[in-house]
Amino acid sequence: MRLIVSLGIAALLSACAVTPGTYYSLSAPPPAGQGGAGPATAGGVRFLRVRVPAEVERPQLVVRRESSDTQVVLLNESLWAAPLGDQIQAALAVRVSRTLGVPDLSQMVVPEGKPVREVTVQVSRFEMVFGQYASLEANWSEGTRPGPDTRLCQAALRVPVAGPGIAALVEGQRTAVGLLADIIAARMSPAVAMPDDPAIQRNSCT
Repeated sequence: MRLIVSLGIAALLSACAVTPGTYYSLSAPPPAGQGGAGPATAGGVRFLRVRVPAEVERPQLVVRRESSDTQVVLLNESLWAAPLGDQIQAALAVRVSRTLGVPDLSQMVVPEGKPVREVTVQVSRFEMVFGQYASLEANWSEGTRPGPDTRLCQAALRVPVAGPGIAALVEGQRTAVGLLADIIAARMSPAVAMPDDPAIQRNSCT
């Protein structure tokens, strides 16, 4: 009887077991041959919390099967390694600070009066379509704190994906985030060339 009970418990635990998920990150290797933008950003840069659309602010990857499809699919076994907004913030901060050659102060308490270039980002679109493209649209403000020179900017990117799999979609979004970082860096310093890429559909500041 005891053996039967033990077997029954083992079968129940096996039935309740969760299939291990695959985790994805938006972090990327640092860009080569860049740095030292100049005095406009000498105090360092600080990226505040990045906000993303509510429909993608979840652990699972959210994808569309067709670009015209209003239905989205949650991939329960394909998960972000960290909250999506945090990943975008970290990826932008690392790439921009390295491109400009200044410290990333995003996770630090900045001493009062120290000049810091602050960036606030709002992602308005974060879309992935199977086998087609990864799309990223964002608005951001940036300026020296303390100081009156804050600007409002926006960019829209659509990166074609190289294959039908999930990894290709994530790589497309990683490329889009990298391009957004390069645009932000170029807006912050005239020493950084503005990227010229067909994936950039819109790029402006006021």
